Amino acid sequence: MSAQRILVTELPTQHLLPTSPVHRVLQDREGYMWYATEGGGLCRDDGYELSVFRSPFGYSYSRFNIIGSDSILSNHIYCIAEGKEHPHIWFGTKTGLYYIDKHDYSIHAVDDQRLRHSEVWIVFAASDGTIWTSTPQGLFHLDCSGKVIGDYSLNIYGTSVSGSYFHEDSRHNLRVLCTGRMILKYDPVSDSFIKEKWDFPSNPTCMYEDIHSGKFFVGTWGGGVLSCTAPDSLSSDSWHIKKLPEFLPDNSGAGIVLNLIYDSLYGMLWVAAIDNLYLYHMTDGQLQPVSTASFLPEGKKVIDLLFRDRDNNIWVPAYTPHTFIISFDEDKIERYPVDATKRLTGYPVMADAVVKEDDYYWIWQGRDNLTLYHPATDRISYASRNVENYPYTEKWIEKCSTGSGIWAVNANRLLRFTHKDMDIHIEYCLSVTGAEHITALHESRNRLWIGTEDAIYEMSVSGNYINKVCGGTGSIRQLAATTGGEIYAVAGKDGFIHVSTDGEITVIDKGDEYCSIAVAPNGTIWAATSQGSIYSYQPRHNVLTRENDHCLWGGESIKSLQADKSGHIWILTDQYLKEYNPTNNAFRIFHSSDSRIKMDYMHCVRLIDGNKVCVGGMGAFCIITSSADLDDTTASSVRPVVTSITAGDRHIFIGTEQNEVDLLPHQGDCKVAFSTLDHLHAGQVSYAYRLKGWQTSWTYLPAGSNTAYFNRLPKGIYQLELKATDRYGCWGEPYISLTLRRLPAWYETWWAYLIYGLIAISLVLGVLWLSRRISQLLELHRRRKEVALNTLDIRADATSLPKFDKEFLNKAVALVEAHLSDPHYNVGQFSSDLCMSRMNLYRKLRVQTGQSPVEFIRSIRLKKAAALLAATELPVKEVAQRCGFSTATYFSKLFKEMFGVLPGQYKIAKTYDSTSKKGQ
Repeated sequence: MSAQRILVTELPTQHLLPTSPVHRVLQDREGYMWYATEGGGLCRDDGYELSVFRSPFGYSYSRFNIIGSDSILSNHIYCIAEGKEHPHIWFGTKTGLYYIDKHDYSIHAVDDQRLRHSEVWIVFAASDGTIWTSTPQGLFHLDCSGKVIGDYSLNIYGTSVSGSYFHEDSRHNLRVLCTGRMILKYDPVSDSFIKEKWDFPSNPTCMYEDIHSGKFFVGTWGGGVLSCTAPDSLSSDSWHIKKLPEFLPDNSGAGIVLNLIYDSLYGMLWVAAIDNLYLYHMTDGQLQPVSTASFLPEGKKVIDLLFRDRDNNIWVPAYTPHTFIISFDEDKIERYPVDATKRLTGYPVMADAVVKEDDYYWIWQGRDNLTLYHPATDRISYASRNVENYPYTEKWIEKCSTGSGIWAVNANRLLRFTHKDMDIHIEYCLSVTGAEHITALHESRNRLWIGTEDAIYEMSVSGNYINKVCGGTGSIRQLAATTGGEIYAVAGKDGFIHVSTDGEITVIDKGDEYCSIAVAPNGTIWAATSQGSIYSYQPRHNVLTRENDHCLWGGESIKSLQADKSGHIWILTDQYLKEYNPTNNAFRIFHSSDSRIKMDYMHCVRLIDGNKVCVGGMGAFCIITSSADLDDTTASSVRPVVTSITAGDRHIFIGTEQNEVDLLPHQGDCKVAFSTLDHLHAGQVSYAYRLKGWQTSWTYLPAGSNTAYFNRLPKGIYQLELKATDRYGCWGEPYISLTLRRLPAWYETWWAYLIYGLIAISLVLGVLWLSRRISQLLELHRRRKEVALNTLDIRADATSLPKFDKEFLNKAVALVEAHLSDPHYNVGQFSSDLCMSRMNLYRKLRVQTGQSPVEFIRSIRLKKAAALLAATELPVKEVAQRCGFSTATYFSKLFKEMFGVLPGQYKIAKTYDSTSKKGQ
């Protein structure tokens, strides 16, 4: 593995950490990364956001999800480990040992007084599912539930030591590396530790077993790394130690080893020392130092214990610089910063166009014009300084495939530049008659095709003559030729054109600002516009198809495109370079800020070999080899997982093997987060989701976005269906990842609906009853009015009630009728005429008629008035006087109260009834 292919990436979620320093890194069996921080608690990273497990005091929770627990007494995390049998994350702090149960992400403290308030320096998960820890009080052995099943004081032969490192070898032998230059081996039969001889003056600090050779690499405090052979049995046999001279202690601190990891895939040993990170290559049992200058920053570093993830990446927790990840470049990128340019001019290279010729590179720069660069010697030559009367050229340069040198352009002149070593020469110069400016060059099949402001020319490379192919094309931006000799060109808004072998022009499309064109090996023509559209054209079927849905994320301005021999399309935009495979829509993205690219901006892309392109820009140019991984036509096996759900103020972690979540009635608005747990490429992964039972179509998210939002989710059961791409854009198969159950509110339950039904039925019945009662009352009122109108006299013989005093009533009626026209006849005179007191009169009339004396007198007067109105032509006023009413107004009011109509209306109605009867 070349050091140039080693990549260093700062922790992508570094800005989200509660504190910058990280002590330890762990990847659990699901793929989550866990960070033990100094003072910030324990962090879980899903590639997009952090969740922090810590004591809840003293923090603003804006940047990450806080899972506060009062049981955690210290946020200073020393160590982390994952249990082998149960999905628990164990972590040691300044004040005890804890574990997180990943079924529900609950936090539990190990409730043993010996550990409750003790510093826990090391936690180790053994293969038998048990847990080992090291504290100032000694070693503790726990079962998977956190119960202490053994404690061991490290007072060996009168010497008090402390355990600094646990190691379990391939034979399941457990060893503890201790201070006091000691290695202890655990004997499960006697449940005790036996001392193994360690005849070396430095303490062992860490250990790694090479399974293939059976040897151990042992790091020491001051003695570097040793190659060792372990004792064969539980006897007094000592370790066989071999010094590795490359690790002799020196002033640099390389001899004080904190941690080491051996990478058998590449034969490399990574060593975390007290002052820096070192790399060695294993060759025939010997370690050869490998320079880290090309990928690590200069200077000393304060780092902690290394960790290797399941993808063979090395995670380096650090104080300074920030925590970083070492990965291995499978993309085969060669970067050339052209340091010679900066040495000579003070400016970085500005590669606007690059052409490769053998081991040399011709570079056209806007500031320095045409230059020649030799990477092997880092030498550069400027044509403007080498060539007498140098004609400044434009950036249209093209390799001369039939000989040495390149083609370049000056106005309407075609120049051929060659070199001998670093000396640049002009081989010859030809003018294009009839053209003012050459705007494009393309060499194919021993012919050089030349585009101008309004025509296309061809030149035989060997014959040195120029022939006009066609005119009226508009200003040519770029040319491409098929294997059959047909020419395709783009000419800005003048269109995307085809020129046949006999010079006939066909405009395929026009209107957009066409800027770049390429011919794929299968004959498909690809064209791009500066507005951000990409088209594929099938000449056989004359079909032009817009390809933006697959090629671009949306509307980016396109600078250039190329097609390599694998059929991959290289698309350069203002934001990124994309390699795209049209057969399966797989792709990969390069940004100018990538550690492998490191340019201020990317300006050009050019095919320099069958499957290699050169990308030039400010600060460097890079050679990138086409990726065979994009040709995999099988569906991606990536399966996204739901990491958490946020509903209101409730944050729900999706635990191990959890496939159902209940949302409370008030949690109809929720956010669902998911991840493929590909931390280094999270920004390149795209997701799509569909909530069955709520949505029928898929929702596609842009790359790097990993959350779905559901608003006003009604009660019911829903299935969340997810799919995702891999880092190359290939979609995996969809699957149901989670069942969401939005619980009903009390008013949405079955018993609430039953109550609603009973209330509705009661209301209907009540309305029916009330309607019937109202009808009955109206009918009764109507009948009473009829009775009141038709019964003008009350006589004793007319009543059906046997209790009435007939003589009394007859006398009472006669007295009122006798004084009918006297408006002053009142209750006092009436009671006197009947020889009764007012009280006795009131009682007797109330019992026998239901009326008071006043009502009794008034009813007789009104009934007599009604009779007069019906039988005579007397006016209302006179009728009122005859019946004892002082005013007609008062009479009308009382009459309407009793009969429901005014006296005049009553008189008219009775007259009409009388007339009708006579007519009949």
